Amino acid sequence: MKILQVVHGFPPRNRAGTEIFTYDLSKELNKNHEVYVFYPIADPDKKPYSLSYGSYNGLKIIEININKYKCKNIFKRWLHLFNFEHTYKDKRVEAKFEEVLEEVKPDFVHFHHLIGLSASLIKIAKDRGIPTILTLHDYWFACPLIQLLNYRYEVCEKPGKNCHLCWNSKQADLLSNFLTKFQVPKSLSKKIFELILNLLQREEKFKERKKYFKNLLLMVDKIIAPSKFLRKIFIIYGIPEEKIIYSRHGHDLSKFKGFKKKSSNKLRFGFCGGISKHKGIDTLIKAFNGIKKTDVELRIYGDYNINSPLFKEFMKKIKDNPNIKFFGGYKNPKIPFSEIDVLVFPSIWHETGSPTLVVAEAFATKTPVLSSDVGDLSEFIQNGKNGFLFEMGNSSDLTEKMQIIVKNPKLLDELKKNLPSVKSIEQQAKELEKIYREII
Repeated sequence: MKILQVVHGFPPRNRAGTEIFTYDLSKELNKNHEVYVFYPIADPDKKPYSLSYGSYNGLKIIEININKYKCKNIFKRWLHLFNFEHTYKDKRVEAKFEEVLEEVKPDFVHFHHLIGLSASLIKIAKDRGIPTILTLHDYWFACPLIQLLNYRYEVCEKPGKNCHLCWNSKQADLLSNFLTKFQVPKSLSKKIFELILNLLQREEKFKERKKYFKNLLLMVDKIIAPSKFLRKIFIIYGIPEEKIIYSRHGHDLSKFKGFKKKSSNKLRFGFCGGISKHKGIDTLIKAFNGIKKTDVELRIYGDYNINSPLFKEFMKKIKDNPNIKFFGGYKNPKIPFSEIDVLVFPSIWHETGSPTLVVAEAFATKTPVLSSDVGDLSEFIQNGKNGFLFEMGNSSDLTEKMQIIVKNPKLLDELKKNLPSVKSIEQQAKELEKIYREII
């Protein structure tokens, strides 16, 4: 079978959860099928919208150079956001995707994410009569801000309602943050940007987006939801139950062959992942600042920019706590998990993996987890049995859960015995092969 995987980023250029999952799945499917991966890049040295055919670790890759969001001129970059439709439709990407379909002639197209490409690629594949499937990796098809978090980073209880106010406030905040570099008062610039955006991006445009995306969801042959929570949200959104299949993500467990923990005279709590606000790192730092013992450490692994306002904000919260350390990004998950005793997963949005990548890596390395009670994680983490759950965004509750382990570190041995098994990427590939064939 000739399978085309479509995603918004791919290793080695991009290494977040969706990209790693797509890579692992493509590698596994490629053992028995011919797999192509189509994804965008942002290379200022390449012609805009040019296609590059190549290979990566045995996979056939097709890169399209879309650098409109990486534009060096910040004003040109933000100009794209003033036309809301440009955030999910791109005629030039459509034309290039037509070329790819003509060249590859796939038997099946598996869409993973279309942000940064064009949501319309689903219709193009279906118009050609190509069987399709979509894996939902977040809430982008229901939420323009992707994570069902409003502009104040609060969980949205009503997806599809007042999206225009939320979107406009978020963009105004980002624009006004940028202008503070030029000594422009944020409060003034934000009000001006909100006024302009509310005139340009009216509610009707967001209703159009909702209708357009819902039609696309109904158009694909099947939808895969890697969490029950995610499936429930999209059923509420209006997608028929029989259209959405629940299937947990599989993981490449071969990455942990020969894994060993490094010993330490300190109890090591750890965070692994993106250094961003929705990951709840401020909650984690505040909680750990409540731990006063010197033989306890918080180790934070993930890419960061020391000049970003967010990182500077974290530094202020750390104050002079020598037991909180940033270690930068990593490619091999063995590295951070060999150096921590407990993973803390303080996310403030309902993560959509089941379990999400970093939690699955913790289970695979016999690392107990302290997690926000988000998404489906309560299915895998049971308080006091194999880890602990705390209230999302509640640093005091997290401190209490940390203190339980600090006061009784031997508890970790008991928690390790009850960690759940992790679904392999081999199992996932077999499931999908069956679904592909049923659809064809």
